[in-house]
This record gives sequence, structure tokens and C-alpha cells, in this order.
Amino acid sequence: MKIFFKERSNLAQIQVTIEAKEKNIAVSHLLDYLEDYNKTLGIYIVQVDGRIHKFPKSEIIWCEVFGDYTTIHLASEKFVLRKTLSQLENELLESQFVRVSRNTLVNMNYIMKIESSFSGNMQAILSTKVTVNISRKYWKNIKQRILDDE
Repeated sequence: MKIFFKERSNLAQIQVTIEAKEKNIAVSHLLDYLEDYNKTLGIYIVQVDGRIHKFPKSEIIWCEVFGDYTTIHLASEKFVLRKTLSQLENELLESQFVRVSRNTLVNMNYIMKIESSFSGNMQAILSTKVTVNISRKYWKNIKQRILDDE
């Protein structure tokens, strides 16, 4: 088997082509593997207290860091991990999540309203009624992303 990588800037997503003389058992296994891999792209897996939890990345509402620990907030539960927010940000979909401050990451789909606060910062009100602060440093990027989505 020969494996090649070809960079194409006009592609929006990864495209995989398998070329073979015929569709044999090896090709079928490779297709099955790629299909399974593709399904796991939208799944996040965490191990907490010796238990493994799997959930869709789209169910992550927001994440916050405190010291060496990051808390992932879902609608009905939360998970505390020993992971930096930057590491988590790299594992999540860039198009779906946005950094709102040095210590907070938010799923754009759960932002219901944005309003100004007394300190000059902005606040995002999430669908769960949680309010998260948006620092001035990140506001321009967030505003642009919201306007681009419309």
C-alpha cells in the first residue's frame, strides 16, 4: 500500500480516495475503518474517576478553566479534566466554538443574547441562562463570527 498526501487549498474538508485494482477484503476493511473514524470526529471522550464518558461535541455548551483544571459544561452534567483550555480548543470544532476570554470557551450555537456589562466588557447569555463574560480582547472576533453566521 502506498500512502500520499496532497495539499489542496480549495477543499473545505478532507477528501479520501482509495484506488485499487479491485474491491477486495483489504479495501473493504479500509473503507470500514474510515467510516468508523469519520463517525468519531463528532464525538468527545473523557475519562473521569475511572469512568469513560462519550458525548457529541455539539452538546458541549461552554468550558472554563480554573488553575490546572478545565470544566466542560453540558446541559445536564459537567466534567472536570486536567487539561488546558488551549488543548481542548484544538480538539473541538473551530467553526462551532469561540474563545470569549482567557479562561472561557463557548459553543456559538448556545449563545442566545449578548449585552454590555458595567465594566466595559460584554456578556453572553447562554440558552441555559448562564452568563459568561466576554473580554474586550476577544469581542471583535466574536462579533465578526456572529455577523458572518447571519
